[in-house]
Amino acid sequence: METESEKKHYQNRRKQANKLINTLSYLIVIFIICVLTAIEVVILINTNSFSWVDLIKETAMNLLGVLVAFLIFDVIHDKLSKDSYADEVSEKIRSTLFDQEGIDELSDDVKKVFVTKSLISLDKDGDASKEITKALEDYFHEESKSESVIQQIDNFSVKHRLDLINRNVDSIKKDDDERSMIDGFLKTYLAEESKLRLRTQFEYSFILQALPKNEYFSNMKCMEEYYLVQETLFYEIKYLSDETNNMKKNCVSIGFLFNNENLDAFLRDNPMDDEGNELEKCIFRESLDVEIEDIEFFQQQFIAGKFNDIFLNVFTPDIRVDKKQGKLVDVKVFDCGIVASFETNHDVNAKSHSVQIQFQMPKKWNGLLEVAMVDPTHNPRIRVNYTDDMNVEMYSFLDICDNTSYENAHSENGRNYNIVLNDTWVYPVSGVLFSVNKKNS
Repeated sequence: METESEKKHYQNRRKQANKLINTLSYLIVIFIICVLTAIEVVILINTNSFSWVDLIKETAMNLLGVLVAFLIFDVIHDKLSKDSYADEVSEKIRSTLFDQEGIDELSDDVKKVFVTKSLISLDKDGDASKEITKALEDYFHEESKSESVIQQIDNFSVKHRLDLINRNVDSIKKDDDERSMIDGFLKTYLAEESKLRLRTQFEYSFILQALPKNEYFSNMKCMEEYYLVQETLFYEIKYLSDETNNMKKNCVSIGFLFNNENLDAFLRDNPMDDEGNELEKCIFRESLDVEIEDIEFFQQQFIAGKFNDIFLNVFTPDIRVDKKQGKLVDVKVFDCGIVASFETNHDVNAKSHSVQIQFQMPKKWNGLLEVAMVDPTHNPRIRVNYTDDMNVEMYSFLDICDNTSYENAHSENGRNYNIVLNDTWVYPVSGVLFSVNKKNS
C-alpha cells in the first residue's frame, strides 16, 4: 500500500508535469507568431508593398488565428488531463478498497457505509436492498462523509461488490460466529439469481362465526363439528427469479390441504408425493381441517362430477390478480387436498402483481388457525374477528416488537385481534397461531 510520502511525491510530479506542459504551450504559440510575422515581412518586401500598417494588420490576424487554435488545444488538453486523472484516482480507489490491509485501516464508519451502499447498488429496484439493509440496521447503521469514495462502488462489477461486502463484514466483525451468521444471511439474499419472492402491502383478515345451515353445508357429514372462517388476503408480490414465478400463465391456482403435515411440507417447498405437482403451482395454500367422513364425501362428489357446484357454494371463492377478477375453470380433489384453478387476464410478463383472495370454508372446533409467512414480507397486518361463543388465543412468532404481543393485539371487548407492523420486514418461516375453541366445550 502507498505511504504518505509516496502520495505527496506522486502529486508533486503531476503538478510539475502540468506546469511544464503549460510553459511549452506558451513558447510554441510565441514561436508560431514570430515565424508567421517573418513570413509576412518577407512577402511584403518582395512585392514592394511594405508598410507598417499592413504589417500590424497581418500580425493581428495571425495572432487571432493562433489564439483560437491555442484555446481549443487548451480545452482538449484540460479535458483529457481530468479524465486521465479521474481514471487514475478510480483505479487507486479500487486497489485500496480491495486490499485487505487497506480495508482494515479504514474507520468502522466508512466500512459500514461501504456495505450498505454496495447492497443498494446491487439492487436498483429498491425493495430487496431495503429489506437487507433494514435487517442489518443493528450492525451497520452509521453515517459517513465518504460519499465521493462511495460513488465509485457503482462502477464495480457485481462480483467485486459482493467481494467488497464480504471483506468489509469480515473486517468489522472479528467474532467467527457473528461473521458466520451475517455471511449466511447475505448468501441467501445476495445471490446473483435470487429465488426469493418479496411481499408488500400484506393484509390478512379472518371472520369466525357459526356454520350456516343451508343445503350445501347440511349435506356435510359432520357439520356440527365445524365453525365457518371467512378469509380475505391482499398482498403485492415481486418475483426475483422466473424459477419461482407461479404467475407466468393466465391461470392461477389455490389449494386446500386436508393434512397439516402436507401443508407444512408445501410451505417449505418440499411436496411429499406426486400430487405435489398440482399443489406446488398454487399461489396460495390453506389447511382445510375437516373430518375424514367429509374428505371422503368431497372425493365421492368429485368422482360423480358434482363437486364444482359444491365448491362454488361452500367456499364462495373470489380471486383477483392486478384487479382483474378470475373465473373458476377447474376444481380437482386429490387424496391430500383440493386444487381450484382460475382464469385471469393479468400481464404474464410482469415481475410483480397485486393479489386478492377471498373465500370461506368449514373448520373443526378446538383446532388451530395459522398464518405463515413463507416469503420476506413487509409491514404485515393481520386481523381476526370472532363471536361471543368462541375462545380464541393468539401465539405470535412474527417479531419481537410490542405490536405483536398479546396485550397490544387483543382488543378491549375481547372479540378481535389486530396485529399491525410498521416499517418492518418479517422473514420466513414465521407467523401467528390462533387456537379456536367453543366455549363450555
